[in-house]
Amino acid sequence: MRFLITSDLHLTDKPEHRYRLQYLEWLTTLTNKLQPAHVAILGDLTDQKDRHSGWLVNAICARLSVLARAAQLNILFGNHDGPSRDLPFWMFLNSFEGIDYFYEQPDLVGDVVFCPWGCENEGIKLAKTNDARLLLMHATVSGAVAENGQRLEGTCSASFLEGDDCKVFSAYVHVPQVIGDFEY
Repeated sequence: MRFLITSDLHLTDKPEHRYRLQYLEWLTTLTNKLQPAHVAILGDLTDQKDRHSGWLVNAICARLSVLARAAQLNILFGNHDGPSRDLPFWMFLNSFEGIDYFYEQPDLVGDVVFCPWGCENEGIKLAKTNDARLLLMHATVSGAVAENGQRLEGTCSASFLEGDDCKVFSAYVHVPQVIGDFEY
């Protein structure tokens, strides 16, 4: 099963950031070209938790619904996607055809674990106990390097899946890097 993975879009309704919405259109074009089974957005769809204009919400929903016609769309709750995991702003996306929004807890779909922000340990346990081949997360791993060069203390170790045949992709850190089992 082929995945196209992206993350940390941090969409806003600031006039100087409106160009960012074009990314979703480009992603749809790329999806139509590559024809993956799934497109995964690993969190931080927006930047302002639950403080979005109606214009922005409508613009995002219109573009996501087009993208979801090209491939199954899986979106994780990130630390910017609501005031808390208990109050996810975007949970209504689950009512859209072709969109699965994971916000409450990690979920196993086939041999893939979708792990939203704030439940990393549960996601790791689910991946290990079910021999998952892919773990998609929104988390910080210890030793990751931030944009300012600072080493981060994460919520989990970089080698938590040692010996398992599971690929891990995570969002949250905006610098591409590989640390142990993690790839940002």
